[in-house]
Amino acid sequence: MQSIRKSAPLIEILGIVQVTATSDEFIAREKFVVGLGCGHDCSLNNCNLSDDFTHWFLPYSTGKVEIVIGGHTLHYGKLRKISVDNSVLRALGGETNAETSLSAVYDLLLKQRGENRTGSEKGVLSIEASNIFYVRDYHKVLRVVNVHWMGNRHSDNWRHNGRWGICTFPLRHQPVRYQRYSRYWWKGWNDGCQVFSFNPLTPEARRATLAK
Repeated sequence: MQSIRKSAPLIEILGIVQVTATSDEFIAREKFVVGLGCGHDCSLNNCNLSDDFTHWFLPYSTGKVEIVIGGHTLHYGKLRKISVDNSVLRALGGETNAETSLSAVYDLLLKQRGENRTGSEKGVLSIEASNIFYVRDYHKVLRVVNVHWMGNRHSDNWRHNGRWGICTFPLRHQPVRYQRYSRYWWKGWNDGCQVFSFNPLTPEARRATLAK
């Protein structure tokens, strides 16, 4: 009798990274400065913020405010195949398990220095592919925050000469054709994109965590 081959998980586990504990409220407008990018205490203060990110996460005088939280562990892995958001969310155990925070995104940007990293902690953001976070916006709607490296791939020094881009999307559960670009289809997040979650990435690990 031929054995049935079990399909590989959608997400290949890469590791974990510790998010620095915050001592004060995280006020998005103070960290992600419109026109500058990340706040003055970030070495990447020229990162590019999309209009949707500004609209959904930085409205009014404060933008999104997150309560004081202790240090968290972020689990991250990479997609094995092109996937739309509902497939990624299902692999992460649903929206609640998938949700991260804007302060975690900011902390990883602080740790990251492209290929020229300083400090005691190594950055884990990919400069080869998108880094995907599921975060609730100012109005508590779950959005996709995509952090990606904007370097000129035609330059020999593209890993060093570039900046971070941060853009935001609504959850997309099927391929989308953008009318503005008649030939452009978004078929899903490409294989190799990194996905981040506060919860373990495997069902077995999630169950063990909940049982504690």
